[in-house]
Amino acid sequence: MDNNRKIKRFYKRLEKEAVYRKHIIESATDSIMISGKTVTSFSKYIYVNKNDNVILPFRFHKAKNNNQPLVIFHGGAGTLGYDNFKTLFEFFNDANGKAVVKSGCNILIPQQMHYDGDDNYMLDVLSENTAELVKSLIEKYEIDKTRIYIYGISYGAMCTWKSIFNNPELYTAAVETMGLLFDYEEADFKTIAHIPIWLAHSSDDKVVKIDSDDYCYQKLKEAGADVKYTRWNKYGHRMMRKFYKQEPWLEWMLSKRR
Repeated sequence: MDNNRKIKRFYKRLEKEAVYRKHIIESATDSIMISGKTVTSFSKYIYVNKNDNVILPFRFHKAKNNNQPLVIFHGGAGTLGYDNFKTLFEFFNDANGKAVVKSGCNILIPQQMHYDGDDNYMLDVLSENTAELVKSLIEKYEIDKTRIYIYGISYGAMCTWKSIFNNPELYTAAVETMGLLFDYEEADFKTIAHIPIWLAHSSDDKVVKIDSDDYCYQKLKEAGADVKYTRWNKYGHRMMRKFYKQEPWLEWMLSKRR
């Protein structure tokens, strides 16, 4: 497909999603709307932020017991949209979601929509609205606010970085695979040094270069952070499937307390 056709398709998607967003915002009577049937124990909702003209489709799995942790998963760029399904599929297919469900935690899976702006702006929209949604869920479902965990793949890993930098007081620990921190050379890593972070990337990744994660790992070490780094030289941009199945990332993450 040539660039002109790609651009036309992108702007058609923007227009379509803007119409859908407008409809939801105009019809919403609450900040959290039930939007569909439950699938594999994950209920389907939409978070509505009328002040900023933003909506956030999301799936939520409620833990059987109260006062349990919350795990947040952010999907890659291929999950963007408002179908409220692609992120759930990637959670189970690529991010070992079955193990997360077995852990007994509450689970939140937001879905980013397209907005007319660059990736940096879109990630700010996603991270900030996810944070507000998390605060609402903590109150509504008696979630342990000292155990809020976040992880993501590629674009979702970029949102993981954005989330912990934008709201460092909210998150207990983070795992990011194949991510990129925008303006990483200007970041103040001391502001997030209290958050345990596990990075994972492969040097042969041709979609997201490893440079950012290399730099972030070194700076986090210098800041005295509890940081781990799985740095492979194979599997490219699909390394997350191996990582989430082979490495004890979930046990490590859930062992952290604030």
